[in-house]
Amino acid sequence: MPLPPSPAPLRFGLPPGPIGDPASDPLPLADRVAAKVLARQAAVVPQRPFVTHGAVTLTYGEADRRANRAANALAAAGIVPGSRVGILLRNRLDYLDVWFGLSRLGAVQVPFNTEYRSPQIAHVLARAPMAAIVVEPALVAELGVALAHAATPPKVLLVDADAPSQP
Repeated sequence: MPLPPSPAPLRFGLPPGPIGDPASDPLPLADRVAAKVLARQAAVVPQRPFVTHGAVTLTYGEADRRANRAANALAAAGIVPGSRVGILLRNRLDYLDVWFGLSRLGAVQVPFNTEYRSPQIAHVLARAPMAAIVVEPALVAELGVALAHAATPPKVLLVDADAPSQP
């Protein structure tokens, strides 16, 4: 049975026209990278709220600064454009920092489901070799068991659980 016709596609603020059509899209494809979109918003509306997690609300400007710090820390750890980096973090602001930081560097994120146990983590590590994996302290034990079976274990980058969530 054929699907019914779909309504007009969602454009999230883009003007009408086919998505990907250079004549109707305001941004070149290269500028639609997450970190560039965040930086552009931070330059235009730095004080506008961007995200709220628990009692903490970050503005676009704060989120952009955090992404820069994450990108600098990742670069110092040897992450370069094209590097695959695992993210084994629960829902927390640090996840966004790492995600935008990787985007800023041109690195590739390999997200892990935080419910994975060591066999599933080992499976992902075997199928998607990565330079590093960013992990929170509560998930280090499962990761450690999986790393024991990895042919080429990635560098482990630990997120500081005790560090205050500074904007």
